[in-house]
Amino acid sequence: MSRDRKKNRYAKHVLCRAVAVLLVTALFVTVWGGGNSVAAGSGETGVAAEVTKKRVAVLPWKVNGPGEFGFLSGAVSEMLSSRLGSDEGIGVVRSDIMKDALSGYGAATDRGRIATGVGKKLGLDYVLYGSVTLLGESVSMDAKLLEVKGGAVSSHYSTGRGIDSVVAMADTVTGSVKSSLFPSLAVAVYTAPTEVVPTVLKGASVPLLPGIAAPPVAVQSEPAVFGAVSGRTAQVKGGEKFWKGPFMDGHYVGIVSADLDSDGVSELFLLKGSSVTVAVTDGGSFKVLKEIEAGTDVQFVAIDAVDTDGDGVAEVYVSGVRGKNAQSLVIEHNGSEHAVALKGLRRLFKSALYDSKLVLLGQGFRESDGFYGDVRLYEKEGAGLVDRGRFEPGLPRGVDIYRFALLGRDSSSEALSIATLDIRGRLIVYAKSGAKGWQKVWKSPEYYGGTLNYIEGEEDDTGTTPPVVPIESRFFYADIDGDGTRELVIKTGTPGGLGRYADVVRSYTDGAVTGMAWDGHFLTERWRTKKVSGHVADFFVEPGGDKSLTVWMLVAEGSGALFGKPKSYVLSYQLAL
Repeated sequence: MSRDRKKNRYAKHVLCRAVAVLLVTALFVTVWGGGNSVAAGSGETGVAAEVTKKRVAVLPWKVNGPGEFGFLSGAVSEMLSSRLGSDEGIGVVRSDIMKDALSGYGAATDRGRIATGVGKKLGLDYVLYGSVTLLGESVSMDAKLLEVKGGAVSSHYSTGRGIDSVVAMADTVTGSVKSSLFPSLAVAVYTAPTEVVPTVLKGASVPLLPGIAAPPVAVQSEPAVFGAVSGRTAQVKGGEKFWKGPFMDGHYVGIVSADLDSDGVSELFLLKGSSVTVAVTDGGSFKVLKEIEAGTDVQFVAIDAVDTDGDGVAEVYVSGVRGKNAQSLVIEHNGSEHAVALKGLRRLFKSALYDSKLVLLGQGFRESDGFYGDVRLYEKEGAGLVDRGRFEPGLPRGVDIYRFALLGRDSSSEALSIATLDIRGRLIVYAKSGAKGWQKVWKSPEYYGGTLNYIEGEEDDTGTTPPVVPIESRFFYADIDGDGTRELVIKTGTPGGLGRYADVVRSYTDGAVTGMAWDGHFLTERWRTKKVSGHVADFFVEPGGDKSLTVWMLVAEGSGALFGKPKSYVLSYQLAL
C-alpha cells in the first residue's frame, strides 16, 4: 500500500485510541484463559465461602457519544468481565461463546431483549449490560443486571468527569454488582495485579552514556547467529559497559548485524518503513554508510542475516509486504558497496537454529489470509533462492514464522520441544512425539514479547478492513555464554494505554531482554537486563569470553502511534553472568 494511504488510515485509527492512553499506564492484566471464565451451562460450584458460583455474561457496552469513543464498547465490557471474573464465586462466560450467542441479533435490537435471549440460550444466572454516555466532560456508566430465571433487573450507576474517570467508574459498578449478587458478603474493590520483574544479577542502574561498542568475540559453541560490532568499550561504575547511539527520526522495527564486506567489522542493518540503514560504530560514533530504499509502496517488517550459499559470508534478508502480498529482498556486498542482490521474493523470512545449524525459513503471506502455507527451508543459489522442502517439524496450529523457537529434544523421551508466543504474549511450550503431533506441556504465567510492528490492510469497497497482523521480533534458543546450557532469549514489554485489553497495542512504557533455561518442565530465568524507557523493538546478543554477554537493543521512544514524532536509538548493554 502507499505510504500516504497507510498514514491516513493509521491516523484515523489512532484518533479512536489516543484518548484511551489517559486512562492508565500499564494498569490492566487480563484474566482470559487464566481466571474464572466458564463455558455456558457448566453448573460449576467452585465457591467463595459458602456461595455457589454465579454464571454471568457481560454484553458489549453501548456507547452514547462521539464516534471516536466507540472503542469503549469492548474496553468497558472487558474491564467489567475481568473484575467480576476475579471473584471465585463468579464465572464469566468466555468471549468466544458470547460472540456465538450474539450472532443473529441486529444492531437496533433492544439490549434488554438481547440479555434475556442470551441468558436463556446459555443457561446463565445473570446477564450484565448497559451504556456509557459522554456529554462534554461529563461521563456516566449505567449498568443493568438481569436475573435470567425471574426476570428481575437491578440498576447500577456511576458518574465521573473526563475520560480518565472510566476506570474508577468500572470499579464502582463492579462493587455494586457483586453486592447485588452476594448481599451477605462484603465486597472488596477490585485492584489490578502488579507485574513483578526480577532484578538483574550484578546490575546497576543503566546510565545512558555515549561510548563505544563492545569488541568482536568469536562464537565457539553456536553458529554465528549473533553479531559482533568492533570498537572499544566504555567502562562505567558497577563494571557494566554501555554504548548509546544517536537518536534517529522515526520508528525503527528491526536490527541485525553482519560483516558483509569481510573487513572484520560487522555492520548494523536497521529497518524502518521502506528503507534499510547500513551503519557502523566508528571511534565511538555512529556512522551511516548507506540508505537502501525500496519505494513507498513497500513496508518492511523483519530483517535477519544468515549464510545460506556456503561462501562464508552472510546475506541479509529483508522481509516486507507490497499491496496484498509478501515482497522481500536480499542485501549483499558486491565488492564496492552494499546493494540489493535479489528482490521480488514472495515469502517472509527468518533464520533459526535447526539441528545445530543456522538455516533460512520462509512462509507465505497475503492480505486476505495473513500467514499461510507451510514453513519451508530456503537456500541462496546463484541469482535466486531454492526451495529445499518443508521445515519438517512443522508448527503447532496458529503459530507463524515469527512466533517460535525450537528447544530441541528431551533426552528422556526424544520428544521435540518448541517454545511459541501466543497472540496475548504468553509463552507456550509444545512437545511433538509420534502420531499425537504437538501437545501443550507448559504455559508461562508472565507475559513476553510485544510489538508495535503491524501489517495493516486497506479498507475495500465493501467497507471491510483486513485484520491487523502483528509481526513479533526475534527470540531464540542458544548457548550464548558457552557454559553448555542453552537459553531462550526473549524481550519483555509493558503496554501503555489500555494495556493488554486493547485489541491492538499502540505504545509500550518500558522493556527489557531476558534469558531463560528450559529443564523439560519449566522455563527458569537466568538473567535479565535493566528496563529501558520506551519500546524494545528488536535486539541481538553478542557473547563475551569472560562470563559476560552484550545485549544490543533497538529502542523506540515516543510511541509514534500516539505522539506522531517517534525517535529510535541503539543501545548496547553488557551483563556479567
